[in-house]
Order: sequence, then C-alpha cells, then structure tokens
Amino acid sequence: MKDIFEFNHIDKSLSESDIDVLKDFYKHYHKKYWCFKRCYKSYKFLDDFFTITGISLVAIGTIAGGITLNPVILGVINGAGIIVAGIGKKKNPQRKIEMSKIAFTTYEKVLVELRSALRGDEWDKQEFIDRMKLIDEMIIDQTPISDRFAKKYKKKFSVEENCVLPQTPFPSTENNLSK
Repeated sequence: MKDIFEFNHIDKSLSESDIDVLKDFYKHYHKKYWCFKRCYKSYKFLDDFFTITGISLVAIGTIAGGITLNPVILGVINGAGIIVAGIGKKKNPQRKIEMSKIAFTTYEKVLVELRSALRGDEWDKQEFIDRMKLIDEMIIDQTPISDRFAKKYKKKFSVEENCVLPQTPFPSTENNLSK
C-alpha cells in the first residue's frame, strides 16, 4: 500500500493542530481526486473501446464480404459494427469524460494548494472551507458518481478511515464514498 503523505518539507512554524487539519483535508481531497481520475480513465476506455470495436467490425465485414463475395457475411459483421458504434453513441461518454476530467483536475489543484500550505504558504481555513463547499457542490451536481472506485482506493493507499475534517463541507459525502 502506498502512503499519500510523501511531503519533502513541512514548515516548522505550523502548529501540530494546523498540520493535522491540513493532512485531514489532504486525505479527504486526495480520495476524491483519485476516484474521479479513475472515473475519467474508465469512461475514456469505454469510449475508445466502442469507437475502435465499431470501426474494426465494419472494416473486417467489408473486407470479408468482398473476399468471399457473400452478402450475408458482409451484412452480419457490418451490422454488428454499426450496432456497437450505435451503443457507443447512445451511451455518450464524451460529457462524462469532460466532467470527470474537470473534477479531478480541480481536486488536483486543491491538493497542490494544501501541499503548499504545509510548506508554509498563507492559508486561511475558513476561506478554504467556503471555497471548497462551492467547488464540491458544483462537482457533485455536474459529474458522474465515482463511488465505485472507493474500495480500490482503500486497497491501494494506507489512509486511516476516520479522518475528521473540521467543519467538513459534506460529511455525508465521505461516508458514502467509504461504503
């Protein structure tokens, strides 16, 4: 299991309580970042799979039908390719890909901000919480659910389950992701 806290420097002027708060926020948003990144990759794979499979079946059907001069082979294989391409278009993963990418890049920026705060940059806790409430609400409303990757996250990273966030923007979100 990997440790998500591979910081090369923590500022000595920060108090232990500030460090704990920043690390708890980091745990929370690292999980969201990782889950949305996996969500993005899975939708990207799904889109590529349907596109490549549909094009391949149509090409194979055309070649096989031309070689054998059998219209049944041409119709069956091309028909299967058109059906696969149609399913891919109906699922329309492009919007999900875009929104998942926006979500994970936004959370990646949050992680950079938290690491910078641990290294000594200015950080206002209340301003951060207010901004994160707004960001979390927008992402929750516009992106596909990434809960299915939470179990994989637990297996990959060694993070305590009970990270207590002070004035957590969405306490129920953390509980839903851990199931």
